[in-house]
Amino acid sequence: MPLSFEGANVAQLIQLSVAPVFLLAGIGAIITVTSTRIGRIFNRTHDLAALLDTSDAKYEASLIQELRVLTRRISVALWAIGLCALAELMVCLLIAMHFFSGISGLDLSFTAAIIFLSAMVSLILGLLTFLYEIFLAMMSARITNQRYIDRIKKSTILLSKRK
Repeated sequence: MPLSFEGANVAQLIQLSVAPVFLLAGIGAIITVTSTRIGRIFNRTHDLAALLDTSDAKYEASLIQELRVLTRRISVALWAIGLCALAELMVCLLIAMHFFSGISGLDLSFTAAIIFLSAMVSLILGLLTFLYEIFLAMMSARITNQRYIDRIKKSTILLSKRK
């Protein structure tokens, strides 16, 4: 039985339809964090490219290795954003479907459940992809740290030879 367009019924329908907004806000925050990380990755890539032009052959392989990891991180982060955006789109569709179902009186509960489950799978995959990007960031940090450790050791050896 379709709802009438009385103010109270429509207001109640809007309240129920807008409940998933908190989910949208949370997913949006994840997308924002991931986008910020991509910006930092791009900056680091530009910095390493400049270093590559002036580095000696010993560190060139390390710089190239780190640039490869950064390129992979960008790709993975973009996938994470895409999966989270897909989850947000499905939640929006779910809200619209809930509102339509309430006005039209159609029982779309099974379709809504499928869409909700799909949104959650997409969000889970997006979060797992985000975690993978964090793992790649740790790998990149290890490469950078090893390069600095090698330079410190080289400087220490040179200083000890001077004494």
